[in-house]
Amino acid sequence: MDILKIRPYRLLCLICSFGDNSCSPRDEGLEQILEKIREFPSRPVMLVCNAGDMFSYQDPGNKEDTLKGSDFDRLRDLEILHKLDLMPGAILPARLLLFRIFEQIRTSGGICGYEDTATGKWIGCEKAKRESYEKALKNVLAGNPDCYRDFYKLLKDGKRSIFIERKEEELDEEKKKSLEEMFKAEEISVRPHILLCAVEQYAEGLNPPFENDNLPEMIQHIIKNPGQKIKLVKGADWMICAPCPVRDTKLNACCLAVKGGGGLSNQLRDLRLLKALGLKFGDSMKAKDLYKLIFDRVKTTNEICTFEGIYPSVWQERCAADNLKWTKEAKENELYKKGRLMLMEAFGIK
Repeated sequence: MDILKIRPYRLLCLICSFGDNSCSPRDEGLEQILEKIREFPSRPVMLVCNAGDMFSYQDPGNKEDTLKGSDFDRLRDLEILHKLDLMPGAILPARLLLFRIFEQIRTSGGICGYEDTATGKWIGCEKAKRESYEKALKNVLAGNPDCYRDFYKLLKDGKRSIFIERKEEELDEEKKKSLEEMFKAEEISVRPHILLCAVEQYAEGLNPPFENDNLPEMIQHIIKNPGQKIKLVKGADWMICAPCPVRDTKLNACCLAVKGGGGLSNQLRDLRLLKALGLKFGDSMKAKDLYKLIFDRVKTTNEICTFEGIYPSVWQERCAADNLKWTKEAKENELYKKGRLMLMEAFGIK
């Protein structure tokens, strides 16, 4: 998998270009970056910067320096890395990196443009004066919602994005095909932790048809067919996640939550749940027996879904923040608690 090496300031220029021209960048180099990211939004991006010293191994040289000078471009590269809490040479998936930028950098002021220009040697960029970057975040790009599903809703409402969303027709067809396969399957393939998500959805009264995944359909199916086998698998499995607008189809990866990088925290949730249940990937059980085991051993989501760390973090998102809060307050996830009791009754589990 090719790693795309980019100077940090170029990513701000990419966003800024949408403030001047909402369709696409006019700069050929930025257009190439945009094409590569749109081709594969999870493409690994390395942030390279002329930092020197112990980071000289990744210095890109001065080929991309602008007419403002190498010091100006190096300054803004380092300012951006500082705001992102990343080091030169850091590698992140493009979608996760851009969401981090949306979150942490709300203005190009102080990075690409300055008020104190007494010497005339640090004039900055004209686009910073025009607030093109801010216009892009506010008026053109979808910005940075808490959940990627909210991001997708903004796209459907007509907002532009650096990423190209999956087409409605494709999602509708994937929904239809995956449900057909699920209903006739000897084993339904499910990644472990979303069995807990399904409990919360059930408590919310979320019923089929559901647009973004097949969990409500699965729950209704296994309530009627408690002997249906469920196989615990890795990744954003097609049978359940096929219609998700932010499923990475190339990697079978989840890009929901954590500003597009939800797969990492979801993997840890999967493994925590497997450990709690005494199971491993590939294990298969009857649905009723599996949920009985879950309800016996997982009374609360706190131990499965809590992540405690610094922010911004590739581990932190709304669900994790809620569970951390409940853990610290010695409380429980009331939605899971309610759904657990409701499903125990539906399955006849005592």
